[in-house]
Amino acid sequence: MINSVYKAITIMKLFNEHEPRLSLAQISRRLDMPKSTAHNLLNTLAMAGMIEKVDGDSYALGTEIIALTQNVRVNVELRDRAAPLLRALADSCNETVYLAVKDGDALLYIYAIESSQRLLAR
Repeated sequence: MINSVYKAITIMKLFNEHEPRLSLAQISRRLDMPKSTAHNLLNTLAMAGMIEKVDGDSYALGTEIIALTQNVRVNVELRDRAAPLLRALADSCNETVYLAVKDGDALLYIYAIESSQRLLAR
């Protein structure tokens, strides 16, 4: 586990509908984390657009969070719509079928229906 990544995610999870804004002191106190550590993590998250500094010493989730959640929603909708077609294709050819989306120069596999054959080639 990478502790700094875990701590950064823990910071983001503090924000909610009841507390959309938190100060550095609140974050530091709730996570029992030195203010300097919280400040460094918040600055890094802000550079990535995950956190925004608002009203002086307060922070809120950044707009990049919206983009990430939108990507998840689109992939789930695509998977749900494609599932019956993929199932039919897998059944007709008796092979494993994958659904992937382009992510830069790579493919991100978001769904698979495995063949009913006992021997699978991977």
